[in-house]
Amino acid sequence: MVQSLMTSWISLLLVFCALKSGSGQATDVDVRLVAPAWVARGGSATLRCLHQVPPQLLYKVEFLRTGTKLLQYVRERNPPFTSYSFAGGRLNATLSTENSITIDNLDPSASGTYWCEVSLETPIFTAASHEHLLTVVYPQKHPPIITFGKPDVVVGGLLRANCTSAPAAPAPKLTWYIDNEKVDEESVRYFSYRVSSSTRTKGGGGYRHRKHQHRYIAPEFNHTAKYWALVSETTQTPPINSNKHHKCSLKEAQSEEMAKIQERPRSPPAIPISLWVSIAELKAPAHGRLQLTCTATIPDEVGPGEKYADIKKQTVAVAVNELNLKKPYSATTHANATSSCLHPNPLWILGCGIMLRELTHQLY
Repeated sequence: MVQSLMTSWISLLLVFCALKSGSGQATDVDVRLVAPAWVARGGSATLRCLHQVPPQLLYKVEFLRTGTKLLQYVRERNPPFTSYSFAGGRLNATLSTENSITIDNLDPSASGTYWCEVSLETPIFTAASHEHLLTVVYPQKHPPIITFGKPDVVVGGLLRANCTSAPAAPAPKLTWYIDNEKVDEESVRYFSYRVSSSTRTKGGGGYRHRKHQHRYIAPEFNHTAKYWALVSETTQTPPINSNKHHKCSLKEAQSEEMAKIQERPRSPPAIPISLWVSIAELKAPAHGRLQLTCTATIPDEVGPGEKYADIKKQTVAVAVNELNLKKPYSATTHANATSSCLHPNPLWILGCGIMLRELTHQLY
């Protein structure tokens, strides 16, 4: 009996040690979600759930977004995949695996926090990855536009240029380059950042307007910077089909609706992003021209191995004149004095002519 009791205690101890060891292994499961941080509107994003769980111990994998579930994989279920509908994109079923999903036709409403969860069958345990922020952007439709006051500049003078990007959201980062060298931040100033956003909705989905604007204003004379972005989206319902029985009532309803629309405060026009940069001194290039480049990027910067979600750039050539803007005052005064001495006096010419005529009469 004593031997039997000892055997039971040893068995329970072994089971406890096994469960403790299994629990320790489960808590050591490392789960990571690898996905892009920025995606252009209408593009695709692949999300991969990385872990070291052996296939025979894997029970379930789920891809989630804040407030909704995207895909669930259960190893013992037939079929093993269950997809869910969600706003802002379409799950590509042909590319779905137990460790990755691909979302096509992304819309800005798909921006948010994503993560994945891995569940083990033995022991029962679930591990989640860290949250990953994915942002869908409105890309720029054309390269930035560079304008400046004069087609050429003078060495030692002032170069003042304006770079305007296409409307986008979030606002692109504008960066200046002169002959492929980035302009120092001392020559580019940003001031008083202001953000405002508003949403106005007409009941029933008939009218919707949404805008986001970001603005920088710089009041300095020699160093000015302006940074502005505005994105608007407007949708209207199609006109209702009318017939002769409802013609009058429909006309009255349209008049009332038009009056309401006219009473609404009008939104400002879409103003592109712009940046002013002033450079106090310029060195004369060997070829007599400067290559002025402006890049507009979303996001502002990326890490090693990452790509911009949207990048546009424009380059223009600026002629550089070797002459100074103005001659020294002393040199100008001396030149004027010399030229005044050389200018003939009309009275002196007339006197010389009379004397020459009298001398001619005396000789003949």
